[in-house]
Amino acid sequence: MQPLTAQEVLQLWERGAGRAAAERAFLLLARARADLGVEALTAMTVGQSEAALLDMRVSMFGRRLSAVDNCPACATTVEVEVDAAALATAQAPSAASTVVGSIEIDNWKLALRAPTIGDLIAIGGEEDASMARILLLERCLPHARTPAGDPCPVLALPPEVQAKAVQAIEERDPAAQLTTTLECPDCHHSWQAVLSIAAYLWTEIAASARRLLREVHELAIRYGWSEDAILGLSATRRHAYLAGLSA
Repeated sequence: MQPLTAQEVLQLWERGAGRAAAERAFLLLARARADLGVEALTAMTVGQSEAALLDMRVSMFGRRLSAVDNCPACATTVEVEVDAAALATAQAPSAASTVVGSIEIDNWKLALRAPTIGDLIAIGGEEDASMARILLLERCLPHARTPAGDPCPVLALPPEVQAKAVQAIEERDPAAQLTTTLECPDCHHSWQAVLSIAAYLWTEIAASARRLLREVHELAIRYGWSEDAILGLSATRRHAYLAGLSA
């Protein structure tokens, strides 16, 4: 895909500032998959969305990204560079499915499906993480029956059945969580760190937007140019003018 222009970066940042994370991710996804309408975008699985945003990230900022996490064993902060293109290839989403499928867990009969972007937007306003998980489970597990065949609400399922149902839902969209292996240099403990491409890309776009605004401010003061004129310059020319100001 084509990288975002300077104007598009600022427009995305302005539209997403102050919104919930799921809404910001949807704005990015709508740009990454501009060929799709709203209905098709909201029906995408989380894994499909992350793959599209990863492509967008590579086109804008290149293949290298940093994964940072604290070691679960000794709390040391560990950072490693990840090849985004290789990550996309290794964890590419299947044509996987939001189709409701039937499964039996400990004689409980469940109908479940993978979460969609629409699901995340619908629960995005819930600030309590545990309640958000329950709401998501209810959306992805529309039907449940007891071993005797009676209908059963999700919250009435035994905890062990709920846990296995969550695992089964995750298996329907394994690319929903992109992971990379980290190893602590202090204690040599290894673990899998989860990378949220939507959150990572938004952080980079916000930083780019703030940098662009500083460039516009400095060049407008010096030359009296309009914002449109400055943003219409290539990054190379903007930086050359700014370097001339400080020379």
